[in-house]
Amino acid sequence: MASGIFKALVNGILFLSMYSFVATSPLLAQCGILNAMVKGQIQHPPRGGVVRVQLVYLKHSKEQNGESGEVTLDGESFRIQIPFLTQSSSPVLGFGKSKCDLKPKIVVVTLLAGDHEYDRVSLDWTKDFEMTDPTAYTLRTPLILHSEP
Repeated sequence: MASGIFKALVNGILFLSMYSFVATSPLLAQCGILNAMVKGQIQHPPRGGVVRVQLVYLKHSKEQNGESGEVTLDGESFRIQIPFLTQSSSPVLGFGKSKCDLKPKIVVVTLLAGDHEYDRVSLDWTKDFEMTDPTAYTLRTPLILHSEP
């Protein structure tokens, strides 16, 4: 009787130990968060203008929208920072390592006011951005958006 209780207790402890290891392993193997910095100028900014930035990823041979943000214009210049997670794959059942190499393929910058789109620029991540510190990628040259044709 005592050995049956002891075996059940040991099996329970082993089960809980394995469960906690598998359940918490993904929490221990997380990837970093980086920032995409976009800054530029607006020629003839529209009243109530907004600059929207959308990160686009290539996943399974398809483009997918990722993180985005927008800033309301206050003058002719803008600056926006979009944080993004670099984790491209997770460990299976908590075993293995996370893959931490996810970066956007394209960054779409749009100038809007109300329902009207004034300008849209698609930037290539590899060509148009550079790592300026360990946590940030910045546009190589400031962007110029136009509100008039």
